[in-house]
Amino acid sequence: MSQTDGFLQRKTFHFTKKDLIDVRSSTDGFQPKFHSKDGKYFIKAQAVIGGTLMNDWMVEIIASGFCKTLDIPCISQCECDIVYNDHVWKGVYSNNFEKEGYTFISFERLLNMKMETSKTDEFNRMGTVEKLRWCAGRISMYAELPYDRCETYMLNLAILDCLVGNCDRHTRNFGVFFNNSEGEFSIAPVFDSGMGLFEHDYYRDKYSSYDAAMGNVYVAPYGEDPFEMIDILADEFDFGEYPFEALRIPEKLPNKYSEEYLIKMLGKVKRL
Repeated sequence: MSQTDGFLQRKTFHFTKKDLIDVRSSTDGFQPKFHSKDGKYFIKAQAVIGGTLMNDWMVEIIASGFCKTLDIPCISQCECDIVYNDHVWKGVYSNNFEKEGYTFISFERLLNMKMETSKTDEFNRMGTVEKLRWCAGRISMYAELPYDRCETYMLNLAILDCLVGNCDRHTRNFGVFFNNSEGEFSIAPVFDSGMGLFEHDYYRDKYSSYDAAMGNVYVAPYGEDPFEMIDILADEFDFGEYPFEALRIPEKLPNKYSEEYLIKMLGKVKRL
């Protein structure tokens, strides 16, 4: 089975402390991560940030569904239960691309390999479209991939992150795959989209209004409000290839703010 294809059935996994491969989330929370006993699957439990159990696992599934609707290559995420440390966690599992001979090289690592970095004032001063094209150009140049495919990849990431309000697409959260047997780079399928729909923020259920919640959503690495980001992208790029009108509200949503967010976001996209 390819790392981007196929339907995965809901599963239950049992682990002990010795099975842990990581315990931190990229937002500096607690998040147990494992490989299945046969190494076939990568399993990620729901994050705990500020002592609050997050529904990031559900956002991963929603984001994966959006990717399928929009024909964006992704690593499919499926719901699972994780029995660990005398507790049952919600989580997601996906095919382990390392088992299939791929190594993920983050964008920042790709830059570092060429003695470059995005952690500069020059990058921070760039506008949204300029940043997108700079990232696409660096991926194309350093991974020896066609520029148009790299630009489409960056645009797909930005669109998905706008749709789910993902705030965690930092420069180590996208990049390329390296095929260890063939010695070639390819564009990485989308994965790790859980810090969206306000699940990055443990105060998400305490906001007095939708606008107050939205005030804390910025699409990385651009620092843009999702609604403004969509307008910027729509002005610059031809959205004709993206079937936004086919999107549907998912049946399960983490909380009332994410439901309102999706309704308003989809409503805005449909008017493009």
